[in-house]
Amino acid sequence: PARPSSSEVRRHLWRAFDADYALYTNRTDGTLTVHYAAVEGARERLAALVDAENTAGSGLRWRAREDRGHLVLEVTGPAEQVDGLALG
Repeated sequence: PARPSSSEVRRHLWRAFDADYALYTNRTDGTLTVHYAAVEGARERLAALVDAENTAGSGLRWRAREDRGHLVLEVTGPAEQVDGLALG
């Protein structure tokens, strides 16, 4: 999939991705962890979104991995920035 460029487009794509695949969310000081269903199409969409966020240079670190049959998104950075994310 093509990489989304504008923050508004990325926000829209994250909302759609969350609606389709989000299972549960954990927040700690400076870390947001969202677990997603590992189903067909989800890996590629998540990888493209994470790549776009890391390229955007927000100062946050975005990482996708797989764990126990789920796709897992981890976002780390300053607590105030991470707390402001509406994901999961």
